[in-house]
Amino acid sequence: MKGLVKLGFRNLLRYKRRTLITAFAVAMGLMMFIILDSLLMGVSHESTINIMRYESGSGKIVTPAYWEDFKSTPLDETLDPAVGEKLTAAGIAWTRRIDFTGDMIFRGDPWEESGSLPVAVTALDPASDDRVFDLKQVVTEGHFLSPGEEGVVIGQWLAEDTGAKIGYPLSLRVKTRFGSEEVMELEVAGIMDCPDPYVNTGVVFVDISVADDYLEMDGLYTQAAVKLSTSPQPPQKALDNLNGALKGTGAEFHKWEDWSEDFVAIAEGKKTSAFSILSLVVLIAAIGISNTVLMSLFERTRELGMMRAMGMTDGDLRRTFLIEAAGIGLIGSIIGMLWGGAANLYLVTAGINYGSLLKDMKIGYRVSGIMHGIWLIRDYFIALAGGVGICAGISWFVTKKLTKMEITDCLRFV
Repeated sequence: MKGLVKLGFRNLLRYKRRTLITAFAVAMGLMMFIILDSLLMGVSHESTINIMRYESGSGKIVTPAYWEDFKSTPLDETLDPAVGEKLTAAGIAWTRRIDFTGDMIFRGDPWEESGSLPVAVTALDPASDDRVFDLKQVVTEGHFLSPGEEGVVIGQWLAEDTGAKIGYPLSLRVKTRFGSEEVMELEVAGIMDCPDPYVNTGVVFVDISVADDYLEMDGLYTQAAVKLSTSPQPPQKALDNLNGALKGTGAEFHKWEDWSEDFVAIAEGKKTSAFSILSLVVLIAAIGISNTVLMSLFERTRELGMMRAMGMTDGDLRRTFLIEAAGIGLIGSIIGMLWGGAANLYLVTAGINYGSLLKDMKIGYRVSGIMHGIWLIRDYFIALAGGVGICAGISWFVTKKLTKMEITDCLRFV
């Protein structure tokens, strides 16, 4: 066996150009696999973090009736005030919220253009919102809402679309808890550059006490957003503590995934798409590798016949070519891992800046400017095993066919 290994690696050096061409084909395919998987997983991870930081926290507490119809944001399904008291007693970070919809109306001086558009409105508690969310940290113009302030905070992209600036008056046409129509007269207090495009393009934030007056909520609220951990999957101890606090209140907790069905569905769909893309990359690489390996083996058919005529068994012959092909795969895998690692270093540190292109592209992910990759050690093991395995598998299949040829046919092969 030692002699076969030496012979296999000598063949690698005998055919240096062919070895490098095949190895580079392997390397290119594996590099693309590493880059694509890193980028897709990185975007998915970043989207998850942005959803938790700017949309739903670790999750929200609502009544069962509210959850059944949560997409229509019903205002008549409010939480028992005892829920908040129990959360505070349990030491859980939480904040009050009311979600509803309305029409944002802008007209007259100083607006350059007049118009209206439907928006999602979130009434928040400025005194406790930063316990769960990071909205205050992304305000770039003006200021975050103060308790009792009759103002709004909007995303930068929404401000650009409407021409809004700090101090501009606007109206929100909404429906109250009892179904009557009301118009909230407010002004732009702050503009935020939020990494979450959903927030940046179509959400308006108002103070919860101001919304309470307009919506006739009588001090009640529909949601309690909580922060159990910075991780997407909070520790079981934190969940047990929360469930204990909610016991007997009639309210229920729904994780961030439940509030982001669109992202979860798209992420799952993109995993399938990503698998298809990666499979295509591997297929293209395999075709290139097999073409080169086939050329190599058929060009050496006479050599194969001579070796068999000298007494080498078919098994030893196939093992020799298998070792040679595995060596090519190993070289290609190492090169591909180095290329992929170098490219991924750039993706992790700098990322790909899509900028405002994402403003008009509803891709489902919650990233608004720069897409970053992440380090996935598993991909490098897959690349190593895949590169060697593909080359070795193709070689084993081809040599099996060649060994079925008669020795005399091999020696006469042109």
